[in-house]
Amino acid sequence: MTHCEARAARRARLLSCAMLAVGGALGASAPKVHAQASGASTTVTLADREAVKRAVLDYVEGFYEGDSAKLARSIRPEVYKFGFWKARDSTRYAGTQMTWPEFFSYARNVKQNNRQAPPTASKRVELYDVQDQTASAKLTASWGTDYLLLGKYDGKWMISSVMWQSVPRPPAPPAMSPDDGGGGDENVVEPFESDLLATDNVFRGTFAPDGRTFFFFRKVAKNPDEEDYRILESRLVDGRWTAPARVSLGGEYSDLYPTISPDGRRMVFSSYRPAPGDTSSRRNAHLWYADRSGNGWGTPVFMGKASLIGHYNSGPQFLSDGSVHWNATTPDWRSQKSYITRWTGREYSAHEVFELGERWRSWKPNVAASLARLAPDRSFAILEVSQSVGGRRPPPDLYASFRRGEEWTEPRPLRGGVNTQATENFVTLSPDMRYIYFVRDFAGFYRAPLDRVLPASTR
Repeated sequence: MTHCEARAARRARLLSCAMLAVGGALGASAPKVHAQASGASTTVTLADREAVKRAVLDYVEGFYEGDSAKLARSIRPEVYKFGFWKARDSTRYAGTQMTWPEFFSYARNVKQNNRQAPPTASKRVELYDVQDQTASAKLTASWGTDYLLLGKYDGKWMISSVMWQSVPRPPAPPAMSPDDGGGGDENVVEPFESDLLATDNVFRGTFAPDGRTFFFFRKVAKNPDEEDYRILESRLVDGRWTAPARVSLGGEYSDLYPTISPDGRRMVFSSYRPAPGDTSSRRNAHLWYADRSGNGWGTPVFMGKASLIGHYNSGPQFLSDGSVHWNATTPDWRSQKSYITRWTGREYSAHEVFELGERWRSWKPNVAASLARLAPDRSFAILEVSQSVGGRRPPPDLYASFRRGEEWTEPRPLRGGVNTQATENFVTLSPDMRYIYFVRDFAGFYRAPLDRVLPASTR
């Protein structure tokens, strides 16, 4: 047994003891159940493990899909479920119990309001221990982490106890030196609508100019080697963000990196849809745009002069003057450059090297730095920075550099708990410039007040 396996086993045993104590306290009121017959086999089979996993999946899919049948076949009526969660404006956990009838009330609400979770919502199941009569498992879902105890009732594996907690807020980073933008400070990062948007395989988001529609893209391919994405949108209605819905751009194509024009009337995006003139054997992402048409978007138009044919054209971003800058990676994936294009009144101009996007690529030896987000007025830039350590390149952190006339300040790390050991990238800014938004570990969106995270020495 490896160190990790031993630690997991000890954790499962401790959890089982704690939950069985809870179950004992409730035993007086719990209905009688039939345990496995004494003469039954005590051999744990692969079918048992699969049945335990299926019960956990029925549990999470019942909530995601609003499917009462899946809940009924996976959960005991005497189930005890208790969870801990933090309100957005609180630093302390609150606790709440969910009763058997509330499981089904929640499922009905999901179905009636068409609030089903997307197919890519997290539902990772880890089996801690499966014996012939009892089992324990861990579920990582969009709302957080559930620890479950199961039993075999009349030959069927069902969940009897659940303890859960919401997604923990990341710890504040270690104190930084004055050269890194000031001393240690308060963690001001919070999840952005974690109940709807903090799900696996999410990528860069962007707002409509009024701040009431949030666009982002998500990977939908089951094979990690496939480049298959869809653009989604969520709307702010009555103070809540709606469940993400796919943006229709015509056809079943892999679309990514949406960016919205300053007037909100145009979307530029990257797409793997067939591009005129691309004769390469492997399909590539090129630039397209679509204009507003009623409540949706018109037919996408290929940006033929702007796109570098056969390259991976990614990360387009509108600037305040309506120009668009992006990165293009060569077909062999060995180099990348920044480019810019402008609207001529009839079409987008031929691509030109975007010098501002190139200035940080050679900032320091052994440091990979790239432009993550340029302020619309070009007054400051957010960078993704990764410094090689022992020949290994760790996940990037987010830095800021400010414009001073024709020069730019030395990049410094963002403050306020933005940078962690995880991957922080895909930055966007709120239209009112009050908040910075980013993705952490491709698992969810986070935000922080912009004035609380910009390095003090460069404000």
